[in-house]
Amino acid sequence: MDDLNVSTTGESVTEQTPTTIETLPAALPDNYLADGYHAVTEKGVRYRRPEYVDTYARQIAALLAPMKPSDFNPMLREMKRSNKGTLPFEARQTAAYELRPAAISLVRRKRAPKILIDFIEANLAVISTDADWTAFYRHLLSIQGFMSEG
Repeated sequence: MDDLNVSTTGESVTEQTPTTIETLPAALPDNYLADGYHAVTEKGVRYRRPEYVDTYARQIAALLAPMKPSDFNPMLREMKRSNKGTLPFEARQTAAYELRPAAISLVRRKRAPKILIDFIEANLAVISTDADWTAFYRHLLSIQGFMSEG
């Protein structure tokens, strides 16, 4: 009999793979970013969708749960440094694009799940204005808050 499938009491048990950063199945939430960060009221007023600072932020934080907040925070600091009204959009966009190699490095060093790269790339694909950049930054802040909540 296989020792992995028998407990010390002789009962059959199911072999379990420990949950690690590499074994977590993950996908971004359904319809994530499908309509962008913003919506428009009936009167034509544009506003930031609340799900990006609440529901989606909670879901992404849960997907990133194996990651230490201390590994996530440096990425947020780079975005914070570029959150200045005096910087042109291109400079802020560059800060956002710098998140991709940072995420790749964290995943390669097994300090973050692969979903981090998917998350960054999905967001980079929709940042085309200052308002989008700001919405992404606020989204990151919310995720950070929910990550440190755990």
